[in-house]
Amino acid sequence: MLKITDNYFNEHVQDHLEKKLSTNEFPWFYIPETVSGDLEDLKKLIKNTRHTHAFKHFVYDAVGTNSSMYESLDRVFNFKNPIRVKINMLTRIPNYNKDCHNQPHVDMDEEHNTKIYYVNDSDGDTFFFDKDYNIVDRVSPKKGRLVEFKGDVIHAGSNPIKNERRMVININESWS
Repeated sequence: MLKITDNYFNEHVQDHLEKKLSTNEFPWFYIPETVSGDLEDLKKLIKNTRHTHAFKHFVYDAVGTNSSMYESLDRVFNFKNPIRVKINMLTRIPNYNKDCHNQPHVDMDEEHNTKIYYVNDSDGDTFFFDKDYNIVDRVSPKKGRLVEFKGDVIHAGSNPIKNERRMVININESWS
């Protein structure tokens, strides 16, 4: 189900990505909720689901390139039929614990593959669920780690508790 690769890039590339995304010059955009949708019904079904804000940077979507980061990310990731590429940052929030997670979701309805690249060392696991929303796996953020899975796998990020921020690059690619 999950393919996990540590040190997906060499240390130089890992450090460059982290430094680039950690500067006060990088344009992050505030999003009031990590996933849009009706969270209240889902919260009744899934224990430990929390509604949190996030910071995002949209790189590529159906409209096309949205960021100057596209070319440099394409050089290192070698995108194959990208549908959407975005960079997410979650920060510490009050009353959050290691078993809390954001809204479980799939990134989009169409068939695709998903990649999550962890930009920095942090806490704030990614949770993976079966179709009945039972947790079946969780992956801890580790700088340089890439997790790949089919796009119909339900998953949810979580906010860090100990670290200041958790940054990931989220890539969705079509099968064709």
